[in-house]
Amino acid sequence: MPFYLVSARIKTNKIDKLERELAHGNISRTYVFGPKLSQSLLKARLKPNNTAIWEEEDSGIPPLMREREMLLDEYFDDIRFTEIQEGSGWDRISRLPRLFYSLTLAEARSRH
Repeated sequence: MPFYLVSARIKTNKIDKLERELAHGNISRTYVFGPKLSQSLLKARLKPNNTAIWEEEDSGIPPLMREREMLLDEYFDDIRFTEIQEGSGWDRISRLPRLFYSLTLAEARSRH
């Protein structure tokens, strides 16, 4: 299965809605690709230029077509991707701050 490093400019007026959708599990439950995409977006990082970046698995041709049509284009502009080895994207971006830091904290608290 191919893996991609995805970067996308955040639509500022939509990011709160995306965070709520992720927090309530709506994306995981609504779309066939939802569980994997939700997991990736929850781990997404933020570049200084208001660009989100994450690693995504997708076998579609072209990559991420369904995800873009059904979800990503609502929340992001200028979506770009580069094929990578599994895990190498997360390694590259691990030092960047998390896009959804508050959701990361909530998830960590729920484990304890």
